[in-house]
Amino acid sequence: MAGIAEELGATAVDAESLYEEPCDIFAPCAVGAILNSETIARLDCKAIAGAANNQLEGPEDAERLHERGILYAPDFICNSGGAIALCGLEALSMTDDYVAAKILSIRDTLKVIFKEARENKESPLHAAERLARRVLERGPA
Repeated sequence: MAGIAEELGATAVDAESLYEEPCDIFAPCAVGAILNSETIARLDCKAIAGAANNQLEGPEDAERLHERGILYAPDFICNSGGAIALCGLEALSMTDDYVAAKILSIRDTLKVIFKEARENKESPLHAAERLARRVLERGPA
């Protein structure tokens, strides 16, 4: 791993000290349930945005992140591009351009979620869950 880090101009960090590593964005992209009462207390980051499913060990961990002032981009929003591509291209026969536009709109969706969470002084998880319920109740656009 040190060879890859050197090639990219990065620093390799061992798994045990990963949580304490100062960074802007912590990006869990492979393992679920790694954000819990123990690991959240060790984090030295400003935000979390990754593609792993079920990053939080439990919903109370979103509150822990919020209390620490760490912005959390809910995993089901961040990794929704895969479902959009699979359903849009294969199941619904949407065009590549339409699917690409929907995937790029994930950024705007996150902005809406973060704004609503900030206005309500709550974790972005709550705002994201409300948005998901509204979309499901509304049906396909």
